[in-house]
Amino acid sequence: ACRELNLGINLAKSPYILIIDDDALLINDDWVEIAYKNFRNNIAVVWGNISSCPDVKEYGEFFIGCAFLTRKDIFQQVGMFDEKFFIYQNELDITIRLNKYGYRILGLRKLNVQHPIEENRSRPIKDPKSLQRDYEFALSNRLLIFWKYYPYWVSFIASIFHSLRILQTMKDYSYIKYWLKGIKRFFSKLYAVGLTYKDRMGLKELFQ
Repeated sequence: ACRELNLGINLAKSPYILIIDDDALLINDDWVEIAYKNFRNNIAVVWGNISSCPDVKEYGEFFIGCAFLTRKDIFQQVGMFDEKFFIYQNELDITIRLNKYGYRILGLRKLNVQHPIEENRSRPIKDPKSLQRDYEFALSNRLLIFWKYYPYWVSFIASIFHSLRILQTMKDYSYIKYWLKGIKRFFSKLYAVGLTYKDRMGLKELFQ
């Protein structure tokens, strides 16, 4: 959860922080060393080739937070993880702020991470609990990101299209109750997360 991640980062004495989920496995023996050697002045995060997301670009607009190396001072500078998000989409949220400060995300294909750790990696279907979190937390937090950073009229349009797209891709409609929980959670946090954030993007910045 974001609160615990922030607590760990603030308590750490090292200027560099490795964050790794308890269900992730670093495949390279020298994973941390490789990541550390690739830090440059404007690099804020170095991450790798996640088993569930193999198409890593060298420089990207996001990173997957199950395993990454970062700098403590940069995370503190941009405001840390937003603890109102709890889980999901918190990496995208902080990436937007990193970009605002001129920092970059570096993905390295040679850094391999298995996530989640499973005996059978051929299973194409997510487990029910993971799907529940996708429909509830991932949905609500993505909508909150729209309202936190985008112009209001863009946020409104993006929220409708994204919510409907999630419904359209839902293969088992028994999960619609979690979709509804996501919508409810979004409205419960809309003011605290989205409407009170002052550093909103203009159209020029949005489409850069």
